[in-house]
Amino acid sequence: MAADPAILKRIRACPFARGGRVLVRYRANGYSLLARRSGEPLARLRLTGEGDDVVLLYPSHRGGW
Repeated sequence: MAADPAILKRIRACPFARGGRVLVRYRANGYSLLARRSGEPLARLRLTGEGDDVVLLYPSHRGGW
């Protein structure tokens, strides 16, 4: 499944992404939000398959989500 252009447009329209501080990448049925300068993961939006619903994941201090 490829990235949905409508969802990418909505994510990139958010204030945190508009300022250019966040990169948005589609990977493994979800969208990864990364800090542009450091490349550190900030959050992950995983699609649930039920409309526009997503699960919000954040990086663990132990590694992983």
